[in-house]
Amino acid sequence: VKFFECEINKIKVKMRKGIGHEWTKYCEDCLLLFFDKDKKTFAIFDGVSGNRDGNGGKASRLAAKILLKFLPEINEKNLYNKMEEYKDECVKEISSGETTALILFLFNERNCVLFNKGDSYCFNGKELVNTTHGFGSLLTLWLNTKEGFEVKTFEKKEKVIMCSDGIMNDFDDLAYIEIF
Repeated sequence: VKFFECEINKIKVKMRKGIGHEWTKYCEDCLLLFFDKDKKTFAIFDGVSGNRDGNGGKASRLAAKILLKFLPEINEKNLYNKMEEYKDECVKEISSGETTALILFLFNERNCVLFNKGDSYCFNGKELVNTTHGFGSLLTLWLNTKEGFEVKTFEKKEKVIMCSDGIMNDFDDLAYIEIF
């Protein structure tokens, strides 16, 4: 079992590669934390290898790299257009495997915008913010599909928790970000 945990600026991060997915040699999830003077961005990419070949991990890391290209340009005025451009780039570039992404933008300490495609979760205090796009082990919507993001805006409560579906299924594979 491989495990990673750290705390940065009131942000707690955990990642665990469990034994449940024996066909992969590495964790298929990817975390992204981006800080600049205007915004904080946190993302979980929950890689899925439908063919049990590890391509979900490659796809999740590629989706994070693509997002890093867009983040310096994103601001409150162009946020929705840039996120559509980002999604279109993922559709074009990610050809093998699937990935699901949960992306949270914090423009200040209270106002939040969540972009979601997939079966990961976002909690604002004890309330679930997003809809999950899957049931059981079947994923119904992922990042590199042409459908748009589910977008939610909300005011931050005591803390926001983002996690992959692994934390709800069996704690074996998980990715977790807690924002105080």
